[in-house]
Amino acid sequence: MDRCDWTDLPEAVRREVGRRCGPIGQVSPVAAGMNNAAAGVLDTDGGAVFYKGIRAGDPRVWMYRNEAAAARAGVPGPGLRWVVEADEWVLLGWEYVEGRHASLVPGSPDLAHIAKALHDLAARSPLAGRDTFASESRRWEQMRPWARLAVKPPEQLDQWVSANLDRFAGQEAAALDALAGDHLAHTDLHELNLLIDERQAKLIDWAWARRAAPWVDAEMLTLRLVAAGHPCEEADRWRLAHLPHPDLEPEVRRMFAVEMLGVWAYLAMRKPGRALFAQMSDHALKWARHLQQVE
Repeated sequence: MDRCDWTDLPEAVRREVGRRCGPIGQVSPVAAGMNNAAAGVLDTDGGAVFYKGIRAGDPRVWMYRNEAAAARAGVPGPGLRWVVEADEWVLLGWEYVEGRHASLVPGSPDLAHIAKALHDLAARSPLAGRDTFASESRRWEQMRPWARLAVKPPEQLDQWVSANLDRFAGQEAAALDALAGDHLAHTDLHELNLLIDERQAKLIDWAWARRAAPWVDAEMLTLRLVAAGHPCEEADRWRLAHLPHPDLEPEVRRMFAVEMLGVWAYLAMRKPGRALFAQMSDHALKWARHLQQVE
């Protein structure tokens, strides 16, 4: 996405931000964030503010509105200072956090702080209504990865997966039913969306916030541990010892691991040029085989 510098934003946008922040001094651009058309840190009398923006007509603008709604719901992340909508732009202003992206590698001291943040999230009450956040189960239902893969299997398909395609497609509805729920879930936890600040973890970038079962983020994060180099046995042991909902039924965990494999395998098939999809598909295969106790 092409980036727009602060001085190139419409005057009406900058004026409206100034009304919220007061006088603005130095502006430092920020390059991170693939869905940002503008991003930077504003030096204001009230402290530093991180802003990011997108054009109101961009089809991804819903991600900004979703992220703002999650912040208003009180998720464990940086505080939302303001939302500005002016002159065909949408900007979000956030509490600026001096921190670094988390490390998920084996032995990382960040893991304990991430576990604490997930326990804080799990302690939240279920969402009161169903209008603000879309259903994660519904999103996966629309994808139906195993049903699609069974109809048109990729040429390079793991032998174990190929032998179980019909079984995985047949249990897909049950896996999606288990995924449904009314708890707020991040659904996109990885190193770049976990910020370590003064020995605590903040969950950032809630663009994919969804209604889901309360255990979803814990199970998704465990796959990311495998991707970060944890042997499956160690990732599983750490998840059960430190993350919320360790009493989740083993069969639900197995079905969900298979469904995650289906999602990544389907994405890798659809977009063969995206190396991340292929890599995550490989990690998800290892994780699913581990929980299915396949050598």
